[in-house]
Amino acid sequence: MTLRLFLVAGEPSGDRLGAALMAGLKHLVEEPVEFHGIGGPMMQALGLHPCTAEARAIHSSFRHMRQPRHPP
Repeated sequence: MTLRLFLVAGEPSGDRLGAALMAGLKHLVEEPVEFHGIGGPMMQALGLHPCTAEARAIHSSFRHMRQPRHPP
């Protein structure tokens, strides 16, 4: 049976961590693993099946949001 996982990485550091997770799972899990979701080029290089264009647009809008600044 194929293990199917949905992953979301919203920035380059998440892409690196997601890619490391994917590589580790592929090594540790005996059955086939499929990855679906939203991620960057590193995750896609390891086989991430990207979501629809609408989901990518939502991801992109979150990526450009900034954390509110707190006064000193």
